[in-house]
Amino acid sequence: MYCERCGKKNEDGKKFCQYCGAPLSGRPGRPAGAKKGAAFRMKPLYWMIVVEGVLLGLLLVGCYFLGSHLYGPDAAVRSYVEAGLDGDWSRAYGWLDADSSLSENRYLSAHAGDKAAEYTDLTIREKEGTVDREIRRASVSGETAEDFREYEVRCQVNGESLHSTVIAVKTGYRKAFLFDEWKIVAVGMYGTDVPVTLPVGSTLFLNGQEADLAAVSSENGSYYETYRIPELFYGTYQAEIVREGMETCRIVVDYQGEGGEFDFSGITLMPDQETMNTLTEQFSSDYETILGAALTGQDFDTISALFSEEALEEGEVEYLYENLQSTAYDAERGRGLTRIEMGDLSMTFISPGDSYVGEPEDVVMNIDGTVSTYHSYDGMTEEENSDSASWTVAYHLEDGVWKLQNFQW
Repeated sequence: MYCERCGKKNEDGKKFCQYCGAPLSGRPGRPAGAKKGAAFRMKPLYWMIVVEGVLLGLLLVGCYFLGSHLYGPDAAVRSYVEAGLDGDWSRAYGWLDADSSLSENRYLSAHAGDKAAEYTDLTIREKEGTVDREIRRASVSGETAEDFREYEVRCQVNGESLHSTVIAVKTGYRKAFLFDEWKIVAVGMYGTDVPVTLPVGSTLFLNGQEADLAAVSSENGSYYETYRIPELFYGTYQAEIVREGMETCRIVVDYQGEGGEFDFSGITLMPDQETMNTLTEQFSSDYETILGAALTGQDFDTISALFSEEALEEGEVEYLYENLQSTAYDAERGRGLTRIEMGDLSMTFISPGDSYVGEPEDVVMNIDGTVSTYHSYDGMTEEENSDSASWTVAYHLEDGVWKLQNFQW
């Protein structure tokens, strides 16, 4: 007999359908009007499984499209732009596709003075066409043109309309195991081989960080040295030119890659107050020691430590010392120079470039004062001769000690 509900065949004599559980009429044979292959009816449990499967599929599809939106290039560009406008430069750097040489510290340094902006009407629109080949070649990631997207960004900042172009690139990594990772190409945000000209012997700091300088050229006797910075983010920098014993020179530089922003060839470093005080006292002490040694017949070696290695190698200071020594009082002859006194000294510190003594790294002083010399011609009495005098003295910093570069008398 056949079940009137599901149409399945059951054994004669059964009271309930062994397939769907419906009561059987008890009539043997095929019921009137029944057709072979009648429609299959599922149990309620099966229907629940089917419905849940469909819902799960729809959920997965929805999650995929949501993930594609959250991790897509549009979202990457918007997140990067909003981070920059909000002044959150650390978050903005996290969206950059930059190599290790363009570190986060350097990026934050370039934007140290950039604050959050009040903006409105932010629109981000993908531009048609293919990203320029040169940009693609300079990008860290991306292999084909399909890996790049170019966007036009517009907004109002403080009443002014701003417009920029941002390029997103597919990095080749995955987000949440399913979605392509997109970041922002750093091309156009930094300069390469940035030329720098500094006073010889000095160090450059940019926003408190020592610049990564690679030497280009340095000539002996030159007052300036040429370097290059391999890579530098565009931005505003507080440049500090530092040399031991000298006043730090501070200059605000707005670097936008135009060239010449870091040419400091017109700068002359002058000694700081501590150095001037030190050398003012040291000069009197050094000259007193040198004159005393010469007039008492001591060898040059006894005072050679007061002079720089360069001065000793040239030999002129030793020659001048020996000349002074030859005028000293000689007991056998009964005559000569017995003593020298200097008074009313005034010192003016000048640039090495404005003097004829010393080297670019030296500290140079113009000294004015009165010099009194005392001669004896009989071994018993002295004749005094006083006159005004001017001379120029240079000091060189050697292993942390200031040493004389020259000796004038």
